Amino acid sequence: MVTESEKMNVSHEIWMMIMKIYNENLKTFSMSLKEVGLNPTHFEVLHLIFRNQTMDQKTIAQTLNLTQGNITHCIRHLDKLELIAIEKDWKTKHISLTEKGKKLLDDLIPAQHQMMEHTLRGLDCNQKQQLRELLVAFANTCKKSV
Repeated sequence: MVTESEKMNVSHEIWMMIMKIYNENLKTFSMSLKEVGLNPTHFEVLHLIFRNQTMDQKTIAQTLNLTQGNITHCIRHLDKLELIAIEKDWKTKHISLTEKGKKLLDDLIPAQHQMMEHTLRGLDCNQKQQLRELLVAFANTCKKSV
């Protein structure tokens, strides 16, 4: 029979492994983004716009759980780099990618996928599928507890 203490130790080990993997990959990806003047939040915003083609600033902020101040700063930076186009319709800013922004993502997304594949290289297809299913269950549990 597993004691409460043993359950806690396993939970702690799992949490620490998740954090270590996340931090190591974030550090590596952040360094590659820094080379092009971006950070992970900038990338998230660009990728979200890429998937939706055009979005308003408020929806981007809500989707990524960013404050108005953070999203405004991020949008200004991306606009300065000419990666996004902003169309203002009264109080709403509609944001889309420029050709330069699309080209940059065309370069960054494959590099990100390559990094993910490298991270998961020790797992076969079945193990990756099992991990995915476990992480989906974990994510759903986390959503319910918040």
